[in-house]
Amino acid sequence: MKDSVLEYRDCFAECEAIAQEIIEERRKDQDPSVSLLDDVWEHVDQHEWVIYYYRSHQFLASITGQLLAEAEDMFQDTFGKAESYDDYASKLTCLAMYIWVRGFIEEILGDPE
Repeated sequence: MKDSVLEYRDCFAECEAIAQEIIEERRKDQDPSVSLLDDVWEHVDQHEWVIYYYRSHQFLASITGQLLAEAEDMFQDTFGKAESYDDYASKLTCLAMYIWVRGFIEEILGDPE
């Protein structure tokens, strides 16, 4: 992944790759105590696009309105409020990535729950 401005295709490909990685890890280590959705949270919460604010802003600028709207709807239920504009961007990116990665996993495996 390049360290330049993110484009939609970069975001799409990275989230799809995360989903594939989670599925492969799950196939190797089938620990029934860990939910597949917990794996999704762990991967996206630690991703550089969530950790680094400037990357969060780039991610949000490059995704579609539909995904952004879903993430905004989920924000209130999940986080309630943000400490700052940058914190809001980071949390929104985390949620959008979660939605996208979960969607890719559902396409491949069916409903993960």
